[in-house]
Amino acid sequence: MPPCVQDSAPRPKAGMQMAMLGFCLLLVLCGPAAAQTYEELKHWCYDPSTDDQTVRGCDAVIGSASEGDVEKADALDSRADAYIRMHQYDRAIEDYTRTIELESGYSPAYLGRGNAYDAKGQYARAIKDFDRATELKPTYVEAFFNRGNAYRSLGQDERALQDYDRAIELEPRFPDALNSRANIYAARGKLDRAIEDYDRALSTDPRFVMAWRNRGLAYDAKGRHDRAIEDYDHAIALAPRFWLAFESRSLAELQLRRFEAAIEDCDAVLKMNPQRAEALLVRGRAESEEGNKSKGEADMAAANAITEKLRPTARVAVP
Repeated sequence: MPPCVQDSAPRPKAGMQMAMLGFCLLLVLCGPAAAQTYEELKHWCYDPSTDDQTVRGCDAVIGSASEGDVEKADALDSRADAYIRMHQYDRAIEDYTRTIELESGYSPAYLGRGNAYDAKGQYARAIKDFDRATELKPTYVEAFFNRGNAYRSLGQDERALQDYDRAIELEPRFPDALNSRANIYAARGKLDRAIEDYDRALSTDPRFVMAWRNRGLAYDAKGRHDRAIEDYDHAIALAPRFWLAFESRSLAELQLRRFEAAIEDCDAVLKMNPQRAEALLVRGRAESEEGNKSKGEADMAAANAITEKLRPTARVAVP
């Protein structure tokens, strides 16, 4: 996130160039952990650095008696962002809260804290922070989108849809929001509207792997299995270890009675995810349809055995 103020951390002045050159040589010889000067630590806090460097640099700024509240708020926010990336969500929440105490009108801190609550599964608390972020900045695209995701996690799809609509209104070429809105349309059976949004997402980001797979699912639901396979092919070309795309393609191939191709895709899934019961079931169905009843029954039995370990009373339905 950007700092609370527009000015970046101070840069070395002309008179310091020789000293900084010597310092850079020290870094080359001794590694980044050797950085000791306060100015270097300050740059670690505010400028692109590793997460560990950011935390260490911001520690120095926050603990400095020479910095004011605005500078410390910037450092707390920067350190919180690093904690988010490090999945240390409680520490991130603490730092965002301290940022807000120093700069109560700083909307990115509410967004960041909302993201941390969301990552912890505390969706109601996340929504409250996203609410505040959008109050402070009514054009905050990311806050609307993230609030939509939180509502979706709570099963409140209508509210999620409203937030995705607002995010897309503000940023019409926002592929993540288009993909998420399309997912709701697809879940409601509005497949043509879903495909339209997937089209828009992919025209903006042709490397959006999940959108390729999701559009394939929509085409599958319309019975257009050949068209779905084209999309799964795109997803696999972009992400050769995306096993869900292989599994989706196997189901489409099964519908088209291309049993050998379906089995090959299930084999690929099971190499990447050996405990995937659904792939075993699809392969079992394809093997049985191809005439190999014993192998098909063995795969189906293995699938149910896996499922029983997860849910003792459950059985996986044959596709």
